[in-house]
Amino acid sequence: MRGSMVLAELVRELALAERQDLVAVAAVERGEPPIELAPGELGISRVDARRESEKPFWRVWVLRAYLEILDSADADKVDAWLTRVPDLKRDEPRVAYVRFQAASLRGDGPGAVRALNSVASDYFSDNFFDGPKAFLVAQAHELAREPERAREQWRLAEKRLREKLEENPSSLGTQAMIAQALQGL
Repeated sequence: MRGSMVLAELVRELALAERQDLVAVAAVERGEPPIELAPGELGISRVDARRESEKPFWRVWVLRAYLEILDSADADKVDAWLTRVPDLKRDEPRVAYVRFQAASLRGDGPGAVRALNSVASDYFSDNFFDGPKAFLVAQAHELAREPERAREQWRLAEKRLREKLEENPSSLGTQAMIAQALQGL
């Protein structure tokens, strides 16, 4: 269920990326006048066509990287999209999550840990992942064959998830994540 909700949200975001208003927002964020689109012209295509020195709306690149994970599971292709994300945005939870996924695809546990530790927040609340960072860090440590560190992170994740469950006792997603954290212990 959660996967289909995430996919639906990705499709919605991609549809928004193709609308002129999102392209205009991206241009305004860069201090530029908005791109004028002809009726029916896809904004995301125009963003791609801009000169390399101009930076399009960074979430478009992250979304494309995530879709690349779903489409090909090719970590190199994912990284190619992520290199377009401006340096100032690379410590965003969404970017860190996709970098974590790419490192996991390569079997690079230490790289996955580094990607997640680039974010100061201990909880990610995003369309790509909604949960404690420790939940992901534990998986990365398991991939790196560091079982003690993984168990420590699973304990932290369980504690944070139980706090969230008190706020919303009917959250099936939180309950499922607690079960996975307990399994990791």
